[in-house]
Amino acid sequence: SSSGRVTSPRGLGVMRAAAAHRRVAHLADVTAPPGPRSDASGEGSRGRDATAGAVVVIGGMVLDVQASPGPGASLLRGTTAPGTVRQNPGGVGRNIAEGLFRASPPGAPPPFLLSAVGDDLAGGALLEAWRKLGRVSAAGVRVRAGDTTPTVAAVLDAGGEVAAAVADCDTVEASLDAPWIQ
Repeated sequence: SSSGRVTSPRGLGVMRAAAAHRRVAHLADVTAPPGPRSDASGEGSRGRDATAGAVVVIGGMVLDVQASPGPGASLLRGTTAPGTVRQNPGGVGRNIAEGLFRASPPGAPPPFLLSAVGDDLAGGALLEAWRKLGRVSAAGVRVRAGDTTPTVAAVLDAGGEVAAAVADCDTVEASLDAPWIQ
């Protein structure tokens, strides 16, 4: 940095997270309608009543799977390396909606997420994690019978960079059609 101090990677992450939080808080401030809120619970049917005064976010609700080799382990084609595998709720739409929810002032209507998941284990886990946030509604998340939940699986190298990744997001891309959104 220009001050001569060296910032650790962890310090940079904290600074970036704080900057992102400020940006999301600003977005929440400029998009929240003034005055009393008509539906702070976020419950109800999908449609105008459930979204009254809320920011509507349209996008993916995705299971992010990240695998990284353990210390001293190498990634070699055709082999298995000991390491760590993490599964987290993700997807750009879901992440934005969660950020808006967390940055919103008390009493503000929660964002309304329009997305799609499959009726599988991953879809159930994502919906459960979404509901655990609190006042958010899952009414706008379309559960597609027989479809797989959007998933992104990434293998990270020893330095934490993506070595390879596969994204299976057909369900959300095919399911967020105009009739569902309206």
